[in-house]
Amino acid sequence: MTVHCLGNGNVCIYGRGVNIFDGTGPEYSSPKAFSMDASFPAAVGYEDIETRKLSHIAFLHEVNCCRVSEGDSRQLAARIIDLTPEGRNIFVRQIEGNTELTVRAYGRGFSRTQFDDTFLVETLPGALIYTYMFENGRPVGYPSAKYRYMALKIVGNCEISFSHSNNQEDTGDQAELPDIAAVKVKDFGQLIFSFAFDPAEAIDLVAGSQKDCGSGFRPGQPISASDSFLHPKRELSVSPSHPYYREICDGYDIIVSQQSSRGGAIAGYNYRLIYVRDNYGVLRFLIKAGALRRAGMLVNYYIDIFAEYGRIQNAQGAGEYAFHVHENDKAEITGYLIMMLTEYYEASGDVGTLKRGIPLVEYCLRAQHSILSKGMIQFNGDETYIAGELLPRSAINDGSLEATAIYHESVRRVLSVPELRGELDAELAETVHRDMDVIAAGFADNFTGPEGQLYCNAPDSGYAPAVRPGGVLTCGHGLGVGFRNATGQYVCRRCFSKEKTGGGICGAALEAGRNGGAKTDAASGKRYFTEAALLSPAFTGASSLIPEKAITEAAQKTLAELPQREKIVGYEPGFIMYALGYDKKLADSMLSMRDEFGAFSEYYLSGAQSGTLCRPWETAINLAAIIEKNR
Repeated sequence: MTVHCLGNGNVCIYGRGVNIFDGTGPEYSSPKAFSMDASFPAAVGYEDIETRKLSHIAFLHEVNCCRVSEGDSRQLAARIIDLTPEGRNIFVRQIEGNTELTVRAYGRGFSRTQFDDTFLVETLPGALIYTYMFENGRPVGYPSAKYRYMALKIVGNCEISFSHSNNQEDTGDQAELPDIAAVKVKDFGQLIFSFAFDPAEAIDLVAGSQKDCGSGFRPGQPISASDSFLHPKRELSVSPSHPYYREICDGYDIIVSQQSSRGGAIAGYNYRLIYVRDNYGVLRFLIKAGALRRAGMLVNYYIDIFAEYGRIQNAQGAGEYAFHVHENDKAEITGYLIMMLTEYYEASGDVGTLKRGIPLVEYCLRAQHSILSKGMIQFNGDETYIAGELLPRSAINDGSLEATAIYHESVRRVLSVPELRGELDAELAETVHRDMDVIAAGFADNFTGPEGQLYCNAPDSGYAPAVRPGGVLTCGHGLGVGFRNATGQYVCRRCFSKEKTGGGICGAALEAGRNGGAKTDAASGKRYFTEAALLSPAFTGASSLIPEKAITEAAQKTLAELPQREKIVGYEPGFIMYALGYDKKLADSMLSMRDEFGAFSEYYLSGAQSGTLCRPWETAINLAAIIEKNR
């Protein structure tokens, strides 16, 4: 079923139809707070639930039921409005009609408060905000460092009872508080959830029937789908006469519902972190759509993170200390960060943000310079073809055509902006200018085979760090710091120590080396070709070193293959349009891949959406191509 999202930058809700599978607050990188399922007693025959987006903060669900006893007549059984009021840490579900709701809390369970209609859930530090693997059946990920509180207030003709997820009754003497709330609504009711870091604040946000919860909403006051506060104005400069205006508006809602108040956009319900590459695509859409205030928020998010922590990794938290570290995080994403800042400055003329970003720019240039080897930059382990297994992990330290071109382009942009170059450390400017020359001089030889074919990797990069801070461990012990062993595998510290003390090479690493596949780290010496490596520079603009003919041919070949391909990456049509230009047939085909709310997904298998749905990154790239190429 299609996934939808509503969010106001503080509270983010993901649902499938009328059911909510992930509700989070008071910031986007928070542990899961609750889920909620709905059922309708009036439905004797079947349920037909129509879910409609009102805006990026509100959805409407209409439940039409067939009553067998009344001659199969179709009647409206319930109308439900979901709302995250702007600027407040609140989520509201209003129900008109008889409905039964099951709310599951993912903290320590529901406790009573001084208000009979308000209940509190506490989430302790240590709860996971993002799970990246399972070890012996248990989730492993990034833990929260904060206490969080969720208050639930019920308003209207509602009955509430509690139980434990292990079906124990709430007798009041259980060691654990109940984590299931069953709410029966007759005719009219509201469930109001608030989120805070302080229990008193969470309760205060919803306590009192006349308390103003922001944006015109008051608990107990009926909400209408036409109320103006459910329809905030979109920050767009695209003309309503644009042939794809409706599609652009839908994409805007998809993207900004997942943009945190900190500025960065999370990568979806599976990835509650702010990924660099994904946000480069989001920034491109915001700029092309004219949402410059939101674009500035995004750029300043990275400047602020760097100012606070002195580093940027593959992904970082929205309000939480969480850095998702992967292999070679000095590669590729550092170039994207520079291009974000320069593209935003070019569109906005915001000199203040540009100058605030100079320390980040210098960090990104130094990071790429430090790993330049034989005129090449290596693959980033999570943001390129390695993670999608288009290339085996054995290529991780190979020279990357795309990452190398991105470094070259990021330096070119920095040196071509007088306000940046004039403030840049003089020695650094000279160093990276020389790097540009080195890259340009060797690019064709590094990435062109003897038959004239451009490849996405160059095996002889000369880069093989003894220790790397993140990524997949060949020994099979998850993700983490890897130590390069005698066979070129990156293994965990225990397996490495065992080998160094005469215990032999880890069996899993030996097996991976024999099999060669996606799990091996030892360089294979093999060259790989994928059209995506030539299409991406058409999108980023890092194409000055790549023959235009090669990009065009790769785009035409990919376009011809798409109808027959079993698996399609969600952003491929947008990349093709950036390479070939606007074509109505391509645009119509691309837009047909959207779901009913206007979102693209991570992948498509046999034409069906797959992977993570409701994705900002793919939605942003494809619609940015529509705006930029159809002027």
